[in-house]
Amino acid sequence: KFGLALASVSVLLAALLVILVFAAALLEKDCALFVIVTFSGSLLCLVGAVLAFLYDIHLSLVALKLELGDKFSDAG
Repeated sequence: KFGLALASVSVLLAALLVILVFAAALLEKDCALFVIVTFSGSLLCLVGAVLAFLYDIHLSLVALKLELGDKFSDAG
C-alpha cells in the first residue's frame, strides 16, 4: 500500500508541476524554486514507489519459497 501511495503522490506532483509551469508562463512569473521542489518531490516519490514495489516482489518470492518448501530446492 505504501508503494501505491507514493506512486499516487508522484503523479499528483507531476500534475501540479504542469499547472505551475503553465501558470508561470501565463502570469509571466519566475517560480523556478517551486518547479524544482515539485519536480524533485515527484521523482523522489517515484523512486520510493519503485523500491517499495521491488520489496513487495521480494516478500512475495520469499513467501512462495516457504510455500513450496522442499519442492523449490529440488527444481534448481
